[in-house]
Amino acid sequence: MAKSRTKATPPRKKPVRRQKKQSSGFFKHVFLKACLLFVIVLTVFVFYLDNVVRAQFEGKRWELPAHVFANPVEIYQGLQLSTNKFEALLKDLHYQ
Repeated sequence: MAKSRTKATPPRKKPVRRQKKQSSGFFKHVFLKACLLFVIVLTVFVFYLDNVVRAQFEGKRWELPAHVFANPVEIYQGLQLSTNKFEALLKDLHYQ
């Protein structure tokens, strides 16, 4: 008996591995470094502004209330205060 001939199959090619695009990794790397740099610069700027604001307001904390309320009036029983003077006093203090 004669052997039947089968077509010889060509040898299988090895699957070609595709290389990842290096450009996307490069941009991702650059973007992350830029974000990190931005956060560092922002942090330094916030600390700088904090120091400036603290220096401006240090010691002036109680000046405004002392200036606004620097018109103390003592009212006690037996004080000779007429009605007109009392109304003028209240008007000066912006009472309605």
